[in-house]
Amino acid sequence: MKLTDEQRIKSIKKILQMQRHPVHKDKGDKADILISRTKNYPGITEKSTDFERFFAISGKDTYESGQQWSCGTEAKTFCYLNSILPKNEQLEVKIMISTHPNHLIDSMANHTLPCVKMGDGKWYALEPTSVAENRIRHPMYPDIPFLMDELKVGNQIHHIKKGMVERGNPPYEITAIMSWQEYEEKCSDFGTFLKYGSKRDKKTKTIIATIETVLQQINSNGQIGNTYNFCKLMQGSKLPIKVVKPKGYDFTELLISINGELYKFGTRHKYAMIQKLQYKIDKEWTMSDYVKLYKQNSINKNKEHE
Repeated sequence: MKLTDEQRIKSIKKILQMQRHPVHKDKGDKADILISRTKNYPGITEKSTDFERFFAISGKDTYESGQQWSCGTEAKTFCYLNSILPKNEQLEVKIMISTHPNHLIDSMANHTLPCVKMGDGKWYALEPTSVAENRIRHPMYPDIPFLMDELKVGNQIHHIKKGMVERGNPPYEITAIMSWQEYEEKCSDFGTFLKYGSKRDKKTKTIIATIETVLQQINSNGQIGNTYNFCKLMQGSKLPIKVVKPKGYDFTELLISINGELYKFGTRHKYAMIQKLQYKIDKEWTMSDYVKLYKQNSINKNKEHE
C-alpha cells in the first residue's frame, strides 16, 4: 500500500524526532564509543582510523549509541529508523552523495543526505540536523527540511545545513545516489566511498588505479606501507610522482600532478586518499633518486653502528 503525502510527512517528522532525541546513549568518550561499536566489524582493526570507523559504523549502531560522527552517519541513521517503523509507515528512501566543486577529484569535501520519494514521483534530499532558517522551502511542506534541487547524478545541489550556508559554500555536485542497503554495503568502506564521492576522467581513474595496485601490495600480509617500498615498486613508472619534504618538517610525502593540480598522498592504506597540496616544498626527489638516497642512508647508518 502506497502512502499519501500526508502520511509520508508524518513518517518524516517521526523519524527526525527519533533521530534528534535518541532513547539510548552510550556513556564515555565519543572516540572510545566509536571504537567499541565497531571493534568486531569486518575490515576494521586496531590500526583503523576514525575516518574508517565512522564510515563503517551502521545506522543501527549509530542510533543505538546515541551519537553522530558525520553527515553519512546521520543519513544511515535516518534510513535505519525508517526500516524499523511499522510497514505501513515506511518511506521509500535512498542516500545521496554530493561533492564540493573544488574537490571532485579528491573527494575530500562531501555532504551525504537521506532522500525520500514523494507522491509527485520526485525524490527529495533532506537535511536531518542544523537547518538554515533562510532556506528555499517546499511550497506545500515549508517546515520539512527538503532541498529543492532535482536529484540526478551530475546536477548541482544547494545545501541548507546552517554551517554550510553561513560559510557561503557553492552548490555541490551530486556524485552518487543509491539505496540505503547499497550505501551501507559499499560506502561503509572509506576507500570505496572516495570513488563514489569523486568525479574523475578516464586518465585520472587509471592513475589512481595504478597507485592503489601498489598500495595494496605494500599493505598486505600485516605490513604497513612506507614511501621507500612504494617508490621501489614504482620507480620505473612514467606517472608524474615525486617524493617531497615540506618546508619546516622532517617527514616526506608522495606528490602527484593530476590535471595541473598537485596532490599529496600517503602509503599506509590500500586506498589512495589524495589531498590538494597546501604547503611549501623544501626538497623533492624522483622516485628512483629517493630509492638511491634511502639505500645510501641505510648503508651509512649501518657503518656508524659497526
